[in-house]
Amino acid sequence: MAAGVYTIICEQGASFRLDLTYTNNDGSPVHLAGYHAAMEVRRSRTSNSRLITQLSTDNGHIQIPAPETGEIRLALPADETSSLPPGEFFYDLVIWQDTIYENGERGKEVVRVIEGNFVVRERVTIV
Repeated sequence: MAAGVYTIICEQGASFRLDLTYTNNDGSPVHLAGYHAAMEVRRSRTSNSRLITQLSTDNGHIQIPAPETGEIRLALPADETSSLPPGEFFYDLVIWQDTIYENGERGKEVVRVIEGNFVVRERVTIV
């Protein structure tokens, strides 16, 4: 299944949160128990371009609060969005689970869930 395309708007200096539900083609939720997730926001679509920010299950900026419902939560606190430069960037969100193949080798089953533009809107008021 191809990744969905979505433009994410993040307001500089404000708390950011986006809740997603990952589903199969028939609309049923994908069970995400045992999955990890990561999302990089970059200046261009290449992996060697400047990294703007990174969210992951490892750093706590991505959570899978209800694995059985396919829910994925992206979040950045206001102090972190304050340091994001304003502009339009690119992102993709991947999930993976560790797997053992029939030949006994270990690997990762990786899926791109969503991709698109990540827009940081500049703030005016500072609190």
